[in-house]
Amino acid sequence: MGDIPGLSDGYYPAWRQADMEEIVPEDLLRAFGKSECSPNGEFWLVPHENAEGLAEALRLRGYHVEETSFLRGH
Repeated sequence: MGDIPGLSDGYYPAWRQADMEEIVPEDLLRAFGKSECSPNGEFWLVPHENAEGLAEALRLRGYHVEETSFLRGH
């Protein structure tokens, strides 16, 4: 059986949390989140209690932000 794309690199499906700085400005990630480490590298974690503050800061910069249960992790 051959390699399954995306499975052999440790991320399945693609792990977008490690790429948050490509979407969310880094100053906001630093203000509302924290950088964490895993065996697969660094990633940004925004604690649940900071989510609304981050969403409002993004809205003030012109981003469209909406809540979805799919992204809440529970």
